[in-house]
Amino acid sequence: MPVSMLPPAAANGAVLQDSDGLQVTPVDLKADDGVPSTGLLYKPRGRRSRIGVHLMHPRTDQTRNYNIAALAEAGMTVLARSSRSVNNDVDTVHEDLLLDVAAGVRYLRDLGCEHVVLLGNSGGAPLAAMYQSQAESSGAERITPEVSPIGADLSGADLPKADAVVSIGGHIGQAETLARLLDAAVVDERDLHATDPTLDMYAPENGFRLPVNDIRYDPEFVARVRAAQLRRVEALDRTALAFLERAGSSRLLARRLKGAGVADADLFRAQRVAASRTVMVIHRTVADPALVDLSIDPDDRLAGGFDAHPRPDVQNYALAGFGHYLSPRAWLSTWSATSSHAGMLRNLPGVSVPTLFVHYSGDIFVRTADLHAMVAAAGARDLSHVIVPRTDHYGREISDAGTLGGRVAEGTAAAREWILERFKP
Repeated sequence: MPVSMLPPAAANGAVLQDSDGLQVTPVDLKADDGVPSTGLLYKPRGRRSRIGVHLMHPRTDQTRNYNIAALAEAGMTVLARSSRSVNNDVDTVHEDLLLDVAAGVRYLRDLGCEHVVLLGNSGGAPLAAMYQSQAESSGAERITPEVSPIGADLSGADLPKADAVVSIGGHIGQAETLARLLDAAVVDERDLHATDPTLDMYAPENGFRLPVNDIRYDPEFVARVRAAQLRRVEALDRTALAFLERAGSSRLLARRLKGAGVADADLFRAQRVAASRTVMVIHRTVADPALVDLSIDPDDRLAGGFDAHPRPDVQNYALAGFGHYLSPRAWLSTWSATSSHAGMLRNLPGVSVPTLFVHYSGDIFVRTADLHAMVAAAGARDLSHVIVPRTDHYGREISDAGTLGGRVAEGTAAAREWILERFKP
């Protein structure tokens, strides 16, 4: 059944489409903190499935993900999700998202699925690894306010374990990916155009030119860019923490003033400040030297920006890229390479269940070197990886002419067979 042909969502529990051997049903879920989210459940028609696949991304709708149909047609029940933060970079907090994943795992168990597989595509892979790592940890080993910059506490959360983790096109983490894309030459977060020319990868004097196919940067320049990117992350951390501290102090003041006999105007002002939420604006997030210098971690990727755009320098000043408008909590939880707990390399050692990595070798966000780092960090004894050559982040074929074609099936097929080798549908 072509997933792209699904009709609009209907009421919870009503069958949307029943054809080609699959039944598709909308699902409403509620996390333990009361926050709702939605999904579509794909089931083989007329038979019970013992394998449940949970598919969710921190911010994007996965209900029509390209991996669904092949898994459901092989006899698996697939719960494809929209999280509480769908299409919302502004306040995406990974620690909260784990409660959404838990609701989905419980739902599949309640359906009778004996084996639950967490399938993460792109940013869904680090989310799946973080969830499973926390689920396999005891309360004292989990994220607590003592170690969380946003005060998150998962010590008492009900996080049922899954039985396997599959990463398809999964990167090393949203924070780590953004750290490589942040423009190191930004000198004022309030000014889109303020630039340090000595760190500008798009300055001709540093090696940039058009077309971007054969650019080579001096290794010393790349090292300076990487160090400056980290300094920018750390500076953004300080800004986010200052905002949170100010908000916390205002809330404390408002509580103290209430009932203390102060003038209403003073109390109202304190309460309004306490309720205020600041959004951080982060400019220029398409500036990884490896986008145009293919000698850096060489693989099958095309030179250029997002979707092989020939002018990544222009994209860098436009709205391409990630994480432009963020709450301080979202920055620290999801996007900060020095504060986030959601990185793959951080969480994979705590994942003991069977683990598969499907890597697209032309992925601009995930280098083949990243794949090897993830495999080395993984804690699973049953560990596999598959490399699909000449495909981009979305599984699209890269032609000999350097153009993007249709999506290949090899990665999905590898995941399907890997799951079926371990669990009976």
